[in-house]
This record gives sequence, structure tokens and C-alpha cells, in this order.
Amino acid sequence: MYSLCEDANQKDLMRFWISELTGYPPQKVETVVETLSQRRVLPNQPIFS
Repeated sequence: MYSLCEDANQKDLMRFWISELTGYPPQKVETVVETLSQRRVLPNQPIFS
């Protein structure tokens, strides 16, 4: 299993893309990034179920 955000650089990229694609305010973006960084997924497993 691996995390979607393994390190700080990946978290920064995730923040950027979530912000760009959703237009969420910074607090909401941070909530989404933290939620995704805590999820553990297997290769080829959907991120959201």
C-alpha cells in the first residue's frame, strides 16, 4: 500500500491541483489534502469508493 501524498512536495502539488480544479478556499483545500494523505491505497484501487 502507499499514500497519495508521500512527502511535502506531493502535498504541495496536491494542494495546487485541488485549488485549481475546485476553486475551494484554502481551509477546504487543506482538509481535502489531509484526508487524502491519510488514505492508504493499493495500486489500481479507486481513490474514492
